[in-house]
Amino acid sequence: MAKSDPLKRYILIIKNISNNKKPSLEQMLSYLASHDLIISERTLQRDIEALRANFGLDVQYDNQEKGYYIEVSQLFPLDDFMRVAQLKMRSDLLMDSINDIRHNQIYISFDGSEMLNGVEYLEPLLDAIRNNWIVTFTYTKFTNSKSKTHTVKPYHLKEYNGRWYLLGMINKGLTTFALDRFDSLETTNKIFDRDSKIDPKEDFLNQIGISWGDDYPTIIKLLFTPDQANYVKTLPWHSSQKIIKEDKNGLEIELFLTLNFELEQLILAQGNRVKVLEPASLTNQVKAVYKSALHNY
Repeated sequence: MAKSDPLKRYILIIKNISNNKKPSLEQMLSYLASHDLIISERTLQRDIEALRANFGLDVQYDNQEKGYYIEVSQLFPLDDFMRVAQLKMRSDLLMDSINDIRHNQIYISFDGSEMLNGVEYLEPLLDAIRNNWIVTFTYTKFTNSKSKTHTVKPYHLKEYNGRWYLLGMINKGLTTFALDRFDSLETTNKIFDRDSKIDPKEDFLNQIGISWGDDYPTIIKLLFTPDQANYVKTLPWHSSQKIIKEDKNGLEIELFLTLNFELEQLILAQGNRVKVLEPASLTNQVKAVYKSALHNY
């Protein structure tokens, strides 16, 4: 059996439970079989137990309806699991495809950006975050060629737009550091007390990117031109995205986000293919940028 088969089964089991009303073991076996995965009932039971024990997914059995379901409170961990699992499967597939790089490199193109810079720091930083270890590193800002040493209490790692970032506490304030700007890293044996009131993962839910906004999340309404509608529907900007209406004038969507730099940049990148309808503060900000840009021409 292929190495990724158990992971593929886990993904399909979760999809089947999420998309159906409490499927039975027999229904799940049939669903797996429809995806060319023939397994025994015992193997399926082991997979369900593995989802509980190894991944913390609260898969429950309803005695009355004789079917399985996942607690609603597990939605965010479930989403995270699905993203990581699918990424793992894709990486396995890619590695199989490029195993013989001499023959396959002519068929694959990669982005020219150095998006792998700093990934060597991911594992030690993750260990430090799990164990509440203070870290020390030298860091060079984009705006300053001189390196500076920082001592940081690490809280969270986040990937955005091809770069990895560390969110850490420094001088009683949260600061974001790009891993590709690290020059060195040292994990100390000093343990810090994690502030239970700080939950970066929760804070990141209602924003795009890694920079903090000044306000709480708000409703944002955007109108896209008809030729841009399918791109926005098939590649949503954020999980909060909702379609308000679509007609000859274009596609109107609603988002619930914090107003920050990355959101503004994403809107500006669309040029005349999008119009900000709400809030007025964002409309005025985009207008001001376009007016200022005209002075460059």
